[in-house]
Amino acid sequence: MKKLLIFPILVMLMLISACADTGSATEGMATTTAAQETLEQTTAETTAAMDIFKDSDLEGFALRIGDTEQYDIYLYTMREEENGEVINDAIYGANRLVEETLNIKIEPKLYSDPGPLERMVLSGDDECDIVTCQDLALGNMALKGYFYDIYEFPNNDFSAPWWPESAVKAYRINNRMVVFSNHMSYFGVSRIRAWFINKQLCADFGMEVPYQKIYDGVWTLDALGEMMSAAYSDVNGNGVTDAGDKVGYINLTSFLSFINPTLGLYTYTPDANGALEYTADVNRTQQAVEKLYSMFYESPSVLNVTENIVIDTFKNGDSLFIYDSLNLAANQLRDSEVEYGILCPPKLDEAQPDYVAVYTDYMHAVPLTAPETDKISLCIEAMTVAGYTEVYPAFVEISLKNKYSYDEDSAKVIDLLRSKMFLDVAYTFGAKMSTSVRTLLDIKAPNTNVSSYYEKHSSADIALMEKLNSFGD
Repeated sequence: MKKLLIFPILVMLMLISACADTGSATEGMATTTAAQETLEQTTAETTAAMDIFKDSDLEGFALRIGDTEQYDIYLYTMREEENGEVINDAIYGANRLVEETLNIKIEPKLYSDPGPLERMVLSGDDECDIVTCQDLALGNMALKGYFYDIYEFPNNDFSAPWWPESAVKAYRINNRMVVFSNHMSYFGVSRIRAWFINKQLCADFGMEVPYQKIYDGVWTLDALGEMMSAAYSDVNGNGVTDAGDKVGYINLTSFLSFINPTLGLYTYTPDANGALEYTADVNRTQQAVEKLYSMFYESPSVLNVTENIVIDTFKNGDSLFIYDSLNLAANQLRDSEVEYGILCPPKLDEAQPDYVAVYTDYMHAVPLTAPETDKISLCIEAMTVAGYTEVYPAFVEISLKNKYSYDEDSAKVIDLLRSKMFLDVAYTFGAKMSTSVRTLLDIKAPNTNVSSYYEKHSSADIALMEKLNSFGD
């Protein structure tokens, strides 16, 4: 599958494929020169960033990272060896750089699921310096008081670019941070939610890919719904929307994945110090649910399914849209022949001030059983610096914007998404209103009764907020 190469960087091996895909020797030489310049710039930036640790020698300290094999979470932070694959080698190289710079040894400790991590802390065992696992599981452990407040650690600069602003804002609650998200792992940026559009199917139905609407700020749920409803062909002629038809969207609950802030709906809103206020908006949520219900359940252009055929349907060219994370491009769609565009999630309406690029992350924490917090703090800082300067560009620039994008507009949208990233603390800790849209539109029993849902869950959400605000008291 041939794709437009936009910004090849970092790895010289990529320069060969850049020359092959650009079509002429002159263009290939120009691309190679630009890539070499970017490679040199990135190398210089990494060297400069890591220079802040030049006087640090941790004398062989063993940094023990407890991670889970569940969902392959650990692969976003650690790799055992180089294998020639861009992201794999970037992760491997970043970790070796940290080891060499600080004179430490990173020791992964893998568990089959989050359970042993919790039992380790409860029993007082000194097994791990950092733990990582699924967001809701780690959030639950944090609520039980198992972790240090790393906002008090001496070696972390939370204002630096290698600390994502959205993550710092989400997890700094009343100037405490008991879980954290940074570039130690690239899981977060890989889970930015986006819409993918089949460009050929879009043209077949006489429509344009709505890049300009995105740039003009008028890409809304109504605009998405209009395109979705116009994309239907009863291929088998049986008068029923079913497998094999050309559809606007194929709907499976687990792939809806709407987290409310995408539509400007915020369960908790922090003040200047991160203290949370309950700001769930029933009326606006009602508006969102009704629009989405109409789109997904009252249009013949949407195929509702109970078995997971969503990705295959899109890859087969039978669905105009699919909604997932950016990682879909680097994983499932990498062997697809569908020429797709990448779109940001739409606003609820034009009154919504801006697009919101919701993402989820599997966070990290430092258990209270870890003995050497000053050293751990320094290791955390070095790992996020190396991840930011090595792994982040390998995933974004080489993989997403180069290998897995067909056009420059998709690359622009990826940059737009990165600039609008939002991590929802309410979702991390299990507030029900944060997923009210997704829950109410569950394919098994969809409904639009937001008021009833709010009445059922608001008191628990407020109690959760108060508990979060009292961390460390």
